[in-house]
Amino acid sequence: MKRSNIVTLWCAFLVIEVVAFVNAYLVNLKGGTIDAVRFQEAATRWAIDGEFVFAVNSEFFVQYLGLIYRFFGPHEFIATQFGILAALISVLIFIRLLYRLSLPCPDLAILAFLLWPSMLLRVTTTLREPYMILAIILAFYALVRFSQTRHLGYAVISLAALLVGALFHKAIAVMVPFALFAISAMLLSAQRGLEIRKTSLLGFGMFVIGLLILVEFAATPSEVRGLKPLQSLLVWDKDHITNVLDYKTGREFRTTYSASLQFGSPLVFLRSGVEVVIAYIFMPFPWFIRHPLDLFAFSEVLFRLGGIFLIIRFGFTKPGMPRALRPLWILTALLICIWAAGTSNYGTGSRHHLTTNWVFLLVYIACFSVQRPMTTDRLTV
Repeated sequence: MKRSNIVTLWCAFLVIEVVAFVNAYLVNLKGGTIDAVRFQEAATRWAIDGEFVFAVNSEFFVQYLGLIYRFFGPHEFIATQFGILAALISVLIFIRLLYRLSLPCPDLAILAFLLWPSMLLRVTTTLREPYMILAIILAFYALVRFSQTRHLGYAVISLAALLVGALFHKAIAVMVPFALFAISAMLLSAQRGLEIRKTSLLGFGMFVIGLLILVEFAATPSEVRGLKPLQSLLVWDKDHITNVLDYKTGREFRTTYSASLQFGSPLVFLRSGVEVVIAYIFMPFPWFIRHPLDLFAFSEVLFRLGGIFLIIRFGFTKPGMPRALRPLWILTALLICIWAAGTSNYGTGSRHHLTTNWVFLLVYIACFSVQRPMTTDRLTV
């Protein structure tokens, strides 16, 4: 990591700490205010007399936050430090990924990663987003490294990161089967002479074992509410999925939109799926802009649109584009589809986009940076 990167990282950290202090003690600048306050209130109650139970999603985060309150007292600023730490580790992994791909790390990229306005407001209060970002970027980094090296340790790290991330949000649990499939596919496609038979057999074995685990999981009723979406997907429980989606679309906010999945027929499902993905990625449309914050949301739309164009146009064909990034593009598209299926307003969508914004930032760097040998002006990341 270049010395200028270190200076930039420290400057960004100081800005984050200032905003966190203002958020906690002076002025309410929280992004996702309702959820942040709800988590704080629930965690404060849990810290007094709550008991540990296995839970995922918001129930797990309440216990996690309550544990911090139990040790350090119900101080938002202290609890926020753990989320800030997760964000800092995330950006270090991002820098490490650029290093491993022989791509430069512009100082502007570090600032964009940490000080992106929607990121800044979510990481400086008690929300789940910093931990979700850390889990996803670590999982995807490990998959890229696995694609480069075929070392099984990276596959284990990737799956473990997703499983930890699933504790914070149920949507990440849905990524686990796809990551398992990607790992198996990479092993099956190994082309290393005498290692072909060994790696192919290992890949097939991992796929079969993973499939058996998923079948057993789908067939076993679970009392953990946060795991129900994954089970419903595996057994294709349309009634439960429909009930969840109807609840989300029925919540009226200024930023709510009407697109949702429909299950009337395969054609209807496909058409509605395209609609929800388009709405998730590109809302607010220009004619929906009614508020100054909508202008920023629309600028994020343009950022995503440019990143998607670059992935489609150059992600698989550009000379010099690292081949190890190809699984990353595919898994990012799957993650976007998962978020889109459960999102019904672009306010919530802006929080979910934080888990993939770094991928678009990466493709901008990969497409427009000048490839050059690593310089000696680097420190170990």
